[in-house]
Amino acid sequence: MLLLSGATFVVLAAGGFGLRVAMRVLIAAFAVLYFGYAVFLVLFFDGGALRVFYLAFLLPVVAVIRTVKAWRELQAREGTPGVMRF
Repeated sequence: MLLLSGATFVVLAAGGFGLRVAMRVLIAAFAVLYFGYAVFLVLFFDGGALRVFYLAFLLPVVAVIRTVKAWRELQAREGTPGVMRF
């Protein structure tokens, strides 16, 4: 789940989709954090108790919703609905 969330963040940050630069940088930072924690768990976590905070997986959903909203606003300003530009 962490890797999938991190990959989602990478796509959102790299694609842009009408997001401002500051938001893209923030999303890229979350991608690094999610990937880093996933690598830590795979390589260095020995076992024991591990708590899963499901709210951490809500952040990618919020980021996708925000990105879709920004993309729609960009398309409305440009007058080209449905065309994705990278």
